[in-house]
Amino acid sequence: MNEEKQSLRTLLDQELPDTQWTDADSLRVLRAASAEEKRPAKRKISLAFVLAAAMVLLAVGAIAAAGLIFSPRYDAGKIADQALEEKYDLNQLLRSAYSRHESRDGNTWTFTYDHTWESDAAAAKFGVYTVIVRGGKAVEVSWSHDGDSTDGGLDADAWGPAQIMQYISNYEDTMAGLRAQEPDPTRDPAVSPTPEPVSTFPKDYEGWKAEVLSHAVLTVDEAKEISRQAIITEYHLDDEKAANLKCMMDIYPDTDEENRNVFVNYYLTDGEPSISIRWDLWPEGEPWQESYGIYWVTLSLLDGEIDEIIYDNANMANG
Repeated sequence: MNEEKQSLRTLLDQELPDTQWTDADSLRVLRAASAEEKRPAKRKISLAFVLAAAMVLLAVGAIAAAGLIFSPRYDAGKIADQALEEKYDLNQLLRSAYSRHESRDGNTWTFTYDHTWESDAAAAKFGVYTVIVRGGKAVEVSWSHDGDSTDGGLDADAWGPAQIMQYISNYEDTMAGLRAQEPDPTRDPAVSPTPEPVSTFPKDYEGWKAEVLSHAVLTVDEAKEISRQAIITEYHLDDEKAANLKCMMDIYPDTDEENRNVFVNYYLTDGEPSISIRWDLWPEGEPWQESYGIYWVTLSLLDGEIDEIIYDNANMANG
């Protein structure tokens, strides 16, 4: 019997590595098995079989309960990202140097990727990527610099993956060179300085938060756990990295006025409540490595549907 139990556990551990089996689960199964033994039966069922069936059913239930739901927008964006990586070698890290925008017309999504927030010189060199997704496929993938040479390092008019990687890894020096190419607005009256951004968030933060949550089905804690699982799943984080994910709204709660709309945002769109939660992954004192950075997850507070995950490598202006 002991060998049978051990073989069963080994098999289950291999097939269901992410399932957490607790003493409470064992107790429930044993109680169920004991109750079953008191009933008349035509054939004897071994305890090992009962345990196996119960563990599998529990595991399937746990997996289903933890299942993630993604919006059509998210799925289309993922297809667009993959298309860029396949055609232009723009992986997750390199794409984090771009802003992604999208529009939708029926079942057709158009995604553009640009880098316009720092300088005109940077925007020109990065160019604009466009991906059109229709029917679950990327039907058109292009770059505004298609046909242009990326030779010449940072002096090239078009920056490919090599230059973008240099920009990320040596941000300050690269940006200093780009800024030197920008006109000085204090000397050139034709160039207007960029105006200060205007906040679009409601001034009555607590009232707005309460209004959003009054429409919610999920609690904020449930949304946090879903967002955490989404990051781990979509970015293939191992156990060590998953354990180092930090929810910033826990560290900097919005009870402090300075933290409001900084680490968590609440939205109400056509009566549907959603939340955007920031997670950080970069253990203190460690050098940057793949997947370290900042994650923003936006999801519905009705059913947990994930609408967007924004990844910032935090190795540029923040690093």
